[in-house]
Amino acid sequence: MLEDLGPDIILQVLALCGVHATVSLSRASRGLRVITMTKQLRLDILDNLAFNGLLDLPPIDRLSVSTDELIQLVKCAVGGPKSWLFTFPLSQPARQLSFLVSQPVEEIIDLHLLGGGQYIGLCTLNSLQIHHVDTGRKIYCCPVDHERTLWSIELLAGGQILRVLLVPATSPSSDRLTIQEVDLLNDQVNEVFSLAFTGRGSCREPGLVEELLVFAFIPYHVNQTEVVLINWRREKCLRLDYMSYPYTAVKTKLTPNHLVALYTKDEKPFHTYLAITSL
Repeated sequence: MLEDLGPDIILQVLALCGVHATVSLSRASRGLRVITMTKQLRLDILDNLAFNGLLDLPPIDRLSVSTDELIQLVKCAVGGPKSWLFTFPLSQPARQLSFLVSQPVEEIIDLHLLGGGQYIGLCTLNSLQIHHVDTGRKIYCCPVDHERTLWSIELLAGGQILRVLLVPATSPSSDRLTIQEVDLLNDQVNEVFSLAFTGRGSCREPGLVEELLVFAFIPYHVNQTEVVLINWRREKCLRLDYMSYPYTAVKTKLTPNHLVALYTKDEKPFHTYLAITSL
């Protein structure tokens, strides 16, 4: 039993786990609930949230604040106030940042916030931009036509390299699919992969994860969607035909170990299928 470890060890473990584990454990038994209500643990939770940039808090007077006040502060910070009446305190904003964008709102077509909230991609009418959220600094800008270019970006492990995948939405034989790497230390941009299209058609649902990229391709002469999976580092290509119903989309999602596809099969009664392929 967890309670056999003793209060001191349980407190140390919960201080590392954070607020969600603390709240969950407090419901397990009366003894554990008493431990999770200690003042020091609640202080540790608030310190961890503030240290990780997830909570903006004024300095806390550790001697004067009561345990009940700390508990309410944690609840309000994480779960919001008990009521939205003006008499109740509002929850603290979670690392609220803002920066100036040079384009008006109506010219920003799409945006994508990368994991960790450090970088954001903005697609405007005529460019793809990547900004550093903390400073607003533009670290990447590529001229693109938003109606003719699809894109996907990923932040590599370590946080020093960004990869940008650019896919033509419609592909005459002169168009190329490209991958660019952005070195965040010196803002250098290098093209690491390029692929020319040999057929005419339209592309959908691009995705990029590590050495794999995927997109759905609809040849003009067939009108049946194919899913193209490419290991761009090894320059190997695989076409997956899900036998989808003509003129219907195939939605894909690429993860490091799996490819997920959602499609309507070309046979009556035209059911929708979800296929998961291990890579």
